[in-house]
Amino acid sequence: MKEKPISPWDDYAERKSPDGQYIAVFKKGTEITMGAPTFGELWIKTSAGSDHLVSDNAAASFVWSDDSRFLAFSVWRRNRKQNLCVLQSADMTVDKSPDEFRVLDI
Repeated sequence: MKEKPISPWDDYAERKSPDGQYIAVFKKGTEITMGAPTFGELWIKTSAGSDHLVSDNAAASFVWSDDSRFLAFSVWRRNRKQNLCVLQSADMTVDKSPDEFRVLDI
């Protein structure tokens, strides 16, 4: 059964990776402006018990790859646009696209 997509307007969201080794948690979501999508903290919790802050200006919408190797998410910029990012779960590194978007609903 496929999970319901996470809305860019949510103030809290979490998703377990398909292999069960990680949990991505978006919290402390706050509207960018009244009625606008939210930004907040994106954390990765590992099955080993460690927590990693991925971003403190992430958007609420994110998704794991089927093999749990990658997490696609977006971050907000000062100009109220977003960049698409991909986290590699093996080493917790993040690659960011230079392209800008209005609102990404991943």
